[in-house]
Amino acid sequence: MPGFIQKQQARVYVQFYLADALILPVPRPFLHSATPSPPQTDPTSSEGPHLGQSRLFLLCHKEALMKRNICVSPGASPEVPKPTLSFYVSGSWLGGTQRKEETGWGLPEPQGNDDKDQKVRLSFFGSSVRWFEFLHPGQVYRLIAPGPATPMLFEKDGSSYMSQRPLELAGCAPGLTVQDNWTLELESSPDIQDVLDTNKALPESSLTDLLSGNFTDSLVSFSAEILFRTLCEPLPASLWMKPGNTGAVRRCVKLTVALETSDCEFPPHLDVYIEDPHLPPLLGLLPGARVHFSQLEKRVSRSHNVYCCFRTSTYVQVLSFPPETTVSVPPSPIYLAELLQGGQTPFQGTTSCHIVSVFSLQLFWVCAYCTSICPQGKCTRQGSTCPTQTSVSQAIIRLLVEDGTAEAVVTCRNHHVAAALGLCPSEWTSLLECVRVPGRVLLQFAGPGAQLESSARVDEPMTVFLWTLCTSPSVLRPIVLSFELERKPSKIVPLEPPRLQRFQCGELPFLTHVHPRLRLSCLSIRESEHSSSRGVLASSC
Repeated sequence: MPGFIQKQQARVYVQFYLADALILPVPRPFLHSATPSPPQTDPTSSEGPHLGQSRLFLLCHKEALMKRNICVSPGASPEVPKPTLSFYVSGSWLGGTQRKEETGWGLPEPQGNDDKDQKVRLSFFGSSVRWFEFLHPGQVYRLIAPGPATPMLFEKDGSSYMSQRPLELAGCAPGLTVQDNWTLELESSPDIQDVLDTNKALPESSLTDLLSGNFTDSLVSFSAEILFRTLCEPLPASLWMKPGNTGAVRRCVKLTVALETSDCEFPPHLDVYIEDPHLPPLLGLLPGARVHFSQLEKRVSRSHNVYCCFRTSTYVQVLSFPPETTVSVPPSPIYLAELLQGGQTPFQGTTSCHIVSVFSLQLFWVCAYCTSICPQGKCTRQGSTCPTQTSVSQAIIRLLVEDGTAEAVVTCRNHHVAAALGLCPSEWTSLLECVRVPGRVLLQFAGPGAQLESSARVDEPMTVFLWTLCTSPSVLRPIVLSFELERKPSKIVPLEPPRLQRFQCGELPFLTHVHPRLRLSCLSIRESEHSSSRGVLASSC
């Protein structure tokens, strides 16, 4: 192993298969140091390792690993209880308790009602959270408690002072806290295989329920392929930070996924948002991976898009990892009018189009911590409320393009703005450095031939340069645009019908039907083969 590690900061990943896993007993000193409970005598040290009891259970659902408020018995600790890393699983007992014998596990103890489905809810906190990655829904496990036989050990939660009556009134399964010295083993006997075959199918919500505005069941489950993983921009500081508040920036990870359906040529897409306290995301949530999401919360945005969020009950299972080698293939060519025909439409595409006009252009430098504007590279909140002095550049441009069949408003961000303006890397870097002094430059164009609205002085050289550039053939040119729909195909309202619009050609007026403008997000911009020279700006690069 030392030969593989070249730097001390290196992180090594070792993959173990579940079938080859061997559960080792956890040393008692580790358990005592991991939990604040007082040391207890180890019953296995005096009675021998052959004593113990166990019980089989079928795991049906596993909740998220996160910090929760855990109830403790009165007087256990003078400290104020804090949220503790924990998770819950729910399932059903398979038979009664079994005693440890010389040849293995004895016969299960008879139960009062064998026909009754004995549901159970197991709580894991403290050092027992180490079992989180080992447990998966749809599997049968043996819960093992070492030591001499204890009556009703798996029937009631002796570690909690709370009564089970509130759980029963709420319709929940009885709760049982997994102790630190308990272990779990995966069962795979022939009898267990019959149980697994009947519970093999993963829960799936119907496509109609998933994409509709019906909220009879806001928790949904589905399998999907991850297309993109994006770190969302934090909210502006003025919206969430109060004076004197030094809290961390609210961040969020967005997963854009394609639903797995058998009857759709172009599968619907959804955005899945992961926020605190579910950050950082679990390992394996990468583009190209097939994932099963269980009990996500479905929501509908103000623009009538369906999206999902992680909740306490959410469980994620990676079905397959991304392929080791991926070939980047540009989206298929398409006419913009094909996106307006309704029904199944692709989520991404490539079109040869022409930039008609620039709607707006924003160039600004923001604080890397609180996202406040940074004139001259200094955060306006620097001091007690903002500990950093680092600023980053951001850019947004909105273009009107058409390909002869329809129009679309395209939003380009950051380095795609340089491609839209036809600037080479050195010109783009110089432009951003000029913006660093005011901190922010905003230009608004209402349409072709409209007057300029700028956040800076109109007569400033940089404003004049940007206005001239945005109205020149260097920008208003034919391009090859790769895009994705800004509003996903999960939209639950119908498309707008074509509208009548009047055009003037010389002295003759024309009245014709015009499709509503599409809203697209730029993935890449390439120069068209039929494009003329990009002008004198690019010739110097």
